[in-house]
Amino acid sequence: MSERFAIIGRGFEGEGDSIRIDWINSIERDNLGWEPLKTLGSLDQSAVGTDRTILISDAGEVYAFGKDCFSKSKSEVQETKLITTPQRVKSLTEIFVVQATIGNYFTAVLSREGRVYTLSWGSDERLGNDTDHSCSLPQPLLGALENIPVVQIAAGFCYLLALAIQPTGMSVYSVGCGLGGKLGHGCDDCETQPRLIEQFGFLNIEPVMVSAGTLCVDDPFCF
Repeated sequence: MSERFAIIGRGFEGEGDSIRIDWINSIERDNLGWEPLKTLGSLDQSAVGTDRTILISDAGEVYAFGKDCFSKSKSEVQETKLITTPQRVKSLTEIFVVQATIGNYFTAVLSREGRVYTLSWGSDERLGNDTDHSCSLPQPLLGALENIPVVQIAAGFCYLLALAIQPTGMSVYSVGCGLGGKLGHGCDDCETQPRLIEQFGFLNIEPVMVSAGTLCVDDPFCF
């Protein structure tokens, strides 16, 4: 009997948009060449990068495949192992993850409690730590977001946006490389700790979601 599956989209339910993947009898694998992910059960969210993919189960477990790293080395001189089937990310087993986002130099995950963790590329403390591209241990994003719950994150090429809940409503924080003004603070300075984008308050706008662009490698506004 052929393995089959479908992708079912769930709408906004107060916990963010997500994708749920279940195995049901609908599409024949043999006709499409897709391989089943039988060991993962139900998946609530996915994140796709240029060379790696992350899947999150409804139990908060994180699986990854593609390049065996959480960032791209600037020098690209280090050989990277390829993972061709989804593998559990062991360094995240103690965190119930509800969202992942993939940048170029780092990966970030959001916990059920609203805490943000980054993996790889904290070089020069651009993400509040001093890890390099090979680090696979989650580093908590502290500073202004240490005691503020985050509901969504978005990774750009070299920066991170976080949608947080404030007593006055929703707000956006940014951290990382600010070249080109992409952090939203009226300058092109880099931020090593999450900083509130105040302009939304001045405009009396309450953001409801965040999205970050990925610049090309030779873009003059990224180091």
